[in-house]
Amino acid sequence: MNFNISTIIFILVSVLIFFAVPKAAKKPVMLGLSLVFCFFLDPAALLMLVFVTLITYITGLFLERSSDEGTKKYVFTAILSLFILNLLFWKGHPLINISGQNLLLPVGISFYSFQAISYLSDIMKGKQKAEKNLISFAIYMTWFPKLISGPIERAGTFLPELESTSVTKLFDENRIIRALSYILWGLFMKLMIADRAGLMVNAFFEDPKSFPAIYLLAGSLLYTLQIYCDFAGYTNIMIGISELFGIRLTQNFKTPYFSENISDFWKRWHITLSSFLRDYIYIPLGGNRRGKVRKYLNILAVFIISGIWHGKGTGFVIWGLIHGISSVLEGLVRDTKLSFLIRGITGRIVTFCIVSFAWIFFRAGTFGDSMTYISCMFTSRGNEQGLLKLSTEPCFSGIQTVILLTVTAILFIADLISCRKETLVPEIIINTGEIRRDTAFLLLAVTVLIFGVYGDSTIGTFIYMNF
Repeated sequence: MNFNISTIIFILVSVLIFFAVPKAAKKPVMLGLSLVFCFFLDPAALLMLVFVTLITYITGLFLERSSDEGTKKYVFTAILSLFILNLLFWKGHPLINISGQNLLLPVGISFYSFQAISYLSDIMKGKQKAEKNLISFAIYMTWFPKLISGPIERAGTFLPELESTSVTKLFDENRIIRALSYILWGLFMKLMIADRAGLMVNAFFEDPKSFPAIYLLAGSLLYTLQIYCDFAGYTNIMIGISELFGIRLTQNFKTPYFSENISDFWKRWHITLSSFLRDYIYIPLGGNRRGKVRKYLNILAVFIISGIWHGKGTGFVIWGLIHGISSVLEGLVRDTKLSFLIRGITGRIVTFCIVSFAWIFFRAGTFGDSMTYISCMFTSRGNEQGLLKLSTEPCFSGIQTVILLTVTAILFIADLISCRKETLVPEIIINTGEIRRDTAFLLLAVTVLIFGVYGDSTIGTFIYMNF
């Protein structure tokens, strides 16, 4: 998915259709829009989405109605195993690698598979009633703004929001203002920062030996910036779009690069994934209830699973291990004289450095490519090809560099204020007063339209579509 004119038209037409139909038709329309959206993204993926949705719906009803605990556990385990193996298969993971396999990952499968697992797990624990209405449940699984890259919604949160759409009004000033605030800030993060930084990042990671070490160091920091603005930008845009329909999605990011330690980072980064891993993997493994050694092993297991979930390359596993080991070390130094490393400004600097270093493995994908990049980051002098690219490629021009530095400074200041106020940038814009708010809307819209990066679908797509 990238923000071209057809995407914008689809969203506008969807909103108009939603408010044009009678109350009884709103849910069927929402489901139809989501299925059409998935079909145009990837027709084959629609079949997988429908399959997982129907299996989850039927299983949920069975688990609630069955009185045989043994049978329930068997069915629950079998279905969860099916979903996990299905996910690993489509990711082409070496754990179940098939010779000659070259499969295109169905859009959104990582996210709606985890939604299905959380839904069935909550029914088994008695935390969630099975949804009887198939249309409502299907919307929960397929809702198009969250289909591609989440957030990973819980049924207990999303379904009540869905019910409230029956009274959503077209001309609701507060809802429209809220939607615009999230959409415009998300577009700013995506088109002004993520895509502009991505052009440079691609050049550095494709051929690190061609560039001087200092540029490769900058490239690693640029990817740290890119992935945050890409993913958080997506989340903000989709929160805004859902708001137009009267649905409030879960926020996935809360100024993560101001975290004081790794634990704090995962409370601020991809929040719905980290809460899923905590509730459905860490706690069932025993959490922190069986001693420190078992606790630290559980932490490592959770982060390895997170790496496997993101991709099949060894780089993803190393990325997960770096976060896991850092989290274990954090626990070991918490009550010692070294605790200053995980608190205050020192903790923020250390955490940012660890996270940025780990992103190299995430971006490179394999251990070998990661080590090549890291080695060149300290030793490379570059060559004529790289120096020529630096002087001729438009993305490295002076004006583009100035724009990127300027918008990055704006992001830093905005996130710093948000962190201190313990809120989000769009919420600050909403509550800043009518004149300031409207001025911010105008400036964001004009800036994105004039200086945003458009055109290349490989840049315009969202990074987490690949996971």
